[in-house]
Amino acid sequence: MRKKNFVLFLPLLFWLSCEEDLPKDCAGVPGGDAVEDDCGVCDDNPSNDCEEDCAGILGGNNICGCTDSTAVNYNSTATFDDGSCERFIDNGEFFLSFDGVDDYVDLGDMLSQEAYTKVAWVKREPEDNGNYNIISGNTGHALWVPSSNGYKLAAGHDGAWTSVQDNEALSTGEWNFVAVT
Repeated sequence: MRKKNFVLFLPLLFWLSCEEDLPKDCAGVPGGDAVEDDCGVCDDNPSNDCEEDCAGILGGNNICGCTDSTAVNYNSTATFDDGSCERFIDNGEFFLSFDGVDDYVDLGDMLSQEAYTKVAWVKREPEDNGNYNIISGNTGHALWVPSSNGYKLAAGHDGAWTSVQDNEALSTGEWNFVAVT
């Protein structure tokens, strides 16, 4: 019987001694495949190696978004401001005011060749004179209040700038909602 125990014990001893000779991976497993990536994470899955987060940090976990609490799209969970903040006009009165000399807002090319509607809130001051260009563009369209037509709201295309016109003059000193379709 002694010989049988020794024979079984010898292969086990040989196997244990071979395991100790194998190098350990970063997880401490002899002969294991785990490696440490650039972010210091040790695992054996190469598909999840150190990735760049939205802020450009390798292995980071930033949440990108608008971090400005005064913006309309503020994200309270964002940890990195990605420049996406959208703000409304805040001049204390929440409207644009122009002095009449080279003032404009560029909204880009907004009109399609299909049907459209232009709308705006406008306030004509009593002491102002001249033409009030509300919405127009370099593609031949306008919504405006021409002084030559008694300050009546007008709209048109391609040179026919008053093809649609109100019967009454635009009131002064108060906000007017204007629209043309």
